[in-house]
Amino acid sequence: MLSRAALKRMWFASIAHCFDAARESVEVRWRGTYGYVSGHRSFQLFGFDFMVTDALDVKLIEINSSPAVAEELLPQFARDLKARAIDAALEPGNTPPAPLALGAKRDGFTLVYRAPRYDDA
Repeated sequence: MLSRAALKRMWFASIAHCFDAARESVEVRWRGTYGYVSGHRSFQLFGFDFMVTDALDVKLIEINSSPAVAEELLPQFARDLKARAIDAALEPGNTPPAPLALGAKRDGFTLVYRAPRYDDA
């Protein structure tokens, strides 16, 4: 039986692989439409639905471009998302927070994937 830490590492690797594949798909579509991938500080929120099999494998079920959030989680989710993605970029004199290590937690979120950075083309 795998330890909890080993399972977590295995699941994070599977989830990161799914994020990477999704990022590549979005980039291909974006480049096809606009001819470039923006390096601007912007974000798109996606909902990734996963399931864990009886064999403890992680499987991607679907990716939602307009994800639903359980009603009881929505107020805190909205506050955390605003703090992490908007306030940090817009407040005068606010310097962006230092990059997180994979698995680190901040503002109610856990970093499980970091996309490569792109320069404006």
